[in-house]
Amino acid sequence: MSDLRQEHLIDAYAKWSAKGVSGRPLSGRTVHHLHDLIRCALNFGIRREWLTRNVAACLETEDLPKPAKPEPIALNETEMAALLNAARHPPERDKRSGGPSAEQWFYPAVAFAIYTGARRGEVLGLRWADVDFESNTVSIRRSLTRTHSRGLFFKEPKNGKARTIAMPSTLAAILKQHRAAQDKERSILGAGYKDDDLVFARPDGSLVNPRCFGNRVIELAARAKVTPITAHCLRDTHASLLAKKGVPLEVVSKRLGHADIRITAERYLHVYRESDAAAAKVLDTVRV
Repeated sequence: MSDLRQEHLIDAYAKWSAKGVSGRPLSGRTVHHLHDLIRCALNFGIRREWLTRNVAACLETEDLPKPAKPEPIALNETEMAALLNAARHPPERDKRSGGPSAEQWFYPAVAFAIYTGARRGEVLGLRWADVDFESNTVSIRRSLTRTHSRGLFFKEPKNGKARTIAMPSTLAAILKQHRAAQDKERSILGAGYKDDDLVFARPDGSLVNPRCFGNRVIELAARAKVTPITAHCLRDTHASLLAKKGVPLEVVSKRLGHADIRITAERYLHVYRESDAAAAKVLDTVRV
């Protein structure tokens, strides 16, 4: 470890990016994760007084391969309708086996993600106390996450900021029907129901694993025969549809809970460019 130098790491990162492991190049994001791991390991060596300096911490940003930013994948309106319809009508085999996609919470959770743009953990962390049907608003105050050491637990939303956004009447109607169905589940189980005021919970009231929700969304997209997506793409779909309808960027940013409007602009700039091109065509119809 004492012989380790910055150039050794730079050469290794370049090799991993070019050839990777077993001939498969590693993405820039993966190399960044490995760099973070090495940096933490060397910090541990410093705390144990095995090392006097952390060469990984001395590297500049330009010494690391640039991580490719994933392009947002969004469904169009027709695909969104097909996805929601498929979620509303689970296949018979899932009903017989009692799979998660056939449970009461799944369709409303998918609808909530699309209509609000909430993150996966924010959807699954929602409480009925955060839903206001009188004003048709919902407050995103926490997020459900999972780690190997702690299991499932709640934390603050990303950026540590709660937000309150308006719900479309379509979503409000879906949630009201869902609450009535959930009340029936609660009455059937009685004292066996784990009542934590969760909007989206398993039939016994227990937490929904975010990974389980994500896997079911991937399967749902395949069943609905739409563009292959992940749970995060439901958020991208929300933002993309709003942008195409001309909703101002700052409103979209607020609904998504981005810390800075520049994050929204960078991720969905291509959608606004399409809207800008459409605006230019409108001007061509104006007679002067």
